[in-house]
Amino acid sequence: MVIRFDVGIYDGLCALLDVTLSPGLRTYDLSNGGIELPQSGGFLTPYAARLEKLQQDIVSGRIDVPNAPKGLVGSPAVDAAAGPGCP
Repeated sequence: MVIRFDVGIYDGLCALLDVTLSPGLRTYDLSNGGIELPQSGGFLTPYAARLEKLQQDIVSGRIDVPNAPKGLVGSPAVDAAAGPGCP
């Protein structure tokens, strides 16, 4: 997976220049180009169609990707599911 920081930075700069930038959390994921699966090197070429289908299923909500490791319970699971926080 590649985390596309450039997408968020570009969006932020465009909003700043358009004078539409507002405070708040922005989430970048598969649906908006913030994360992608590179296919350079040709290793994944045989699986490209299947990977594209899986990506579409994740974006549409047909596949739910857990955000806490299986078996993690209690407070650690809640913390993991919340994701990273900012101080």
